[in-house]
This record gives sequence, structure tokens and C-alpha cells, in this order.
Amino acid sequence: LVLKVLAAEDSRIEVTFAFIFSYVAFQAAEAAALSGIVSSMVAGFLAKHLLFHNLTGLGSQPFSLAFFQLLANLSEALIFLLLGINIALFQDSSNIGFTIWTIFLILLGRAANVFTCSAVSNA
Repeated sequence: LVLKVLAAEDSRIEVTFAFIFSYVAFQAAEAAALSGIVSSMVAGFLAKHLLFHNLTGLGSQPFSLAFFQLLANLSEALIFLLLGINIALFQDSSNIGFTIWTIFLILLGRAANVFTCSAVSNA
């Protein structure tokens, strides 16, 4: 609605407003001592459902898709980088037996999940 009132024709302005509104939802949830992650998820669902179809500028929809996909990929890479650094710096990570058992159980669980889902979807 704000984008319609402002009559923003620039796709960068519209995508910036979409990003700011999502961030405001996160900050409001954090200020109320609620889950900011859940708030961000709901804001993302609503933005995709409501805001995406109301983008007015020429090329705003492809630009917004590319921009938010870039943010998602950068966030995922950063999370895995930080996780890997923390695991490498963890002082009690010298237990190789625990590591091997963990990897084995993760692969076993993944195989059970993939084969079960494949059997259900192909039936």
C-alpha cells in the first residue's frame, strides 16, 4: 500500500522498502521479547504473497527475486562459514570416535529419509 501511495517507479526503492518492512517486523518482535526468526519468516511469506504482486516499477519483480536470492545465498554461506570456524576452534573436538559416529548417524538418517520419501512419492 505504501508503494502504491508513493508511486515509486524505481525498482530499487520498492525493494528497499520491502527489505525495511521485513527488518522492522524483526525488530518489533525482538523489542517485544518474541521470536525475531519466526517474525522474519512470516514477514517473508506475507511479502511474497502480497508485496511481490504489487510491485509497480518495470523490472521490479525480477530485481526483487534476484536481490532476495542473493541475500539468502550470502546469509547461508556466512552461517556455514561461522559454524565451520566455531567447530574448528572448539577445544574439545579431539574426540575422533564421536565425530565418526556422528557423521555415520547423519548419513544413515539422511539415507532413511531420502529412500522413504522417494518410495512414497513414486508409489
